[in-house]
Amino acid sequence: DPLGIDEFTDAFDTQFTGFASDTCLGPAAGDVNCRDVGFADGWAEHSASIRYTNDTWIIRAGITNIFNKKPPLVDGSEVFSISNTPIGNGYDLDGRQYFLSVTKDFN
Repeated sequence: DPLGIDEFTDAFDTQFTGFASDTCLGPAAGDVNCRDVGFADGWAEHSASIRYTNDTWIIRAGITNIFNKKPPLVDGSEVFSISNTPIGNGYDLDGRQYFLSVTKDFN
């Protein structure tokens, strides 16, 4: 279709205007490029960890979201979100984090 509308978008909305959702008046008002987007582009996160193991100890350390990549922004009227960040979709909302875990087997 000429506007690129599919099952994940509204016919007329605020994709390019930057205002609150569902305010576009459509082509009759000159808002031809104004529509919601109900999807986000692909997203990848890089993490790394190391582990030391012996008979009774396991020590693990690492970093999640190494490059501190932020999740994509979406329209909150189209996708369940908080502050235009999609939630419940596996996105890292906390940014880069460091971790250390130590396990001791006493048996």
